[in-house]
Amino acid sequence: MENYDSILKEKKKYVEEPSIKKNSYNKYVVIELFVVIIALIISYFFYYHNILTSKNIFLYNSNYLINEIKPVFSPLNLDSILDLTSYSLEGNLVFDEYKYDYELIREQEKTKFLLKNSEQSLIYYFDNLNLYTKISSFKDDNYIEQSNYNWFDIIRDLKIIFDEKIDEKLFIKRFYFEEKTPIVEVNIELDNELINKLFASTIINDDVEYILTFKNNALTEEMISGKLIVNNKTKNTRDVFVYKNKTLSLTNNNGNITKYSLNSKKNDFTLKISNNDNLYSILIGSQKEDSYQYSYQIIDTIYGINLNINKNADIITYNIHSNYEDNNHTIEKDLVATCLVRETGALDEEVENKINFSSLSDDEKNNFKNSINDFMLPIRNFIYQHKNSIN
Repeated sequence: MENYDSILKEKKKYVEEPSIKKNSYNKYVVIELFVVIIALIISYFFYYHNILTSKNIFLYNSNYLINEIKPVFSPLNLDSILDLTSYSLEGNLVFDEYKYDYELIREQEKTKFLLKNSEQSLIYYFDNLNLYTKISSFKDDNYIEQSNYNWFDIIRDLKIIFDEKIDEKLFIKRFYFEEKTPIVEVNIELDNELINKLFASTIINDDVEYILTFKNNALTEEMISGKLIVNNKTKNTRDVFVYKNKTLSLTNNNGNITKYSLNSKKNDFTLKISNNDNLYSILIGSQKEDSYQYSYQIIDTIYGINLNINKNADIITYNIHSNYEDNNHTIEKDLVATCLVRETGALDEEVENKINFSSLSDDEKNNFKNSINDFMLPIRNFIYQHKNSIN
């Protein structure tokens, strides 16, 4: 009993539970994470509207495509002059029993191209306004003046034209997800009138509509695909060009599809050409010890062209050997071209004694064209002999 009373009289002991102290650091982490997310959203908004602009995407993709096909053309050793405003090339062409000497001089907006054989000469001289042609067998060496669109300037200034003359408002830009990939899509539609206005020329006479579409990764800016639709309303034709995964597909108005698939590694490349998914031909480029060789072969046909390029100092030599079948006979051809490259050019020639082409009579116009055609006939026949062997 006494033990029981002692238990009742004993004071209760309370065990104090540890108090949980609220950590303010967790609250700051949430706030900082929220701020970071807002900052990323604002940064991407700025990136999307100021860096990932339609023009920038177009220029980025243009440079990307140029770099993709560069392995095919750079071995020709002429890419060093593309960015120059003044340069000169000279050399000769030798094939069959013919020999032509040539000279190309470029100085700022003026260009002169001279081609001659042992009998006569042909000169093209053009500036940013007109084209002048002189054939030694017509009109006592007078220059014939015609309206001009200068392809040298058009190719060189293409980037400047799109950067400065095309309004951003002409583009349509969209953002969406393709599966899990964020996509920025850029579209632009051009017609012949606008293109002629941009280039200040009449390079396109037909009523043509061009619709260009690019798809890029909205985060990395990497090009995913490109598509060009050409609607020629005058001829009632439609052609579609699609580039994706290093393959260019061309669908013509008849629905036939031609594909060009490029695989490159360092200085070597392989270009496969297919018609309606059937392999048609292969172009191979390979670096040799002291030269570069192109080899083109049509599948299941006697048709091959080999081009060997040698460079010695400033002189480049192109040796072409071809074989093709004609009327069950194998024909072999050779052509040798030399080219001396100078990264300067000076034109001191002024166009005098000129006649406007429109002032010529119909007979004179025909004689003028026929004189040029006769002079160029051996070169044209050499090309056609190879072209006509391709089905």
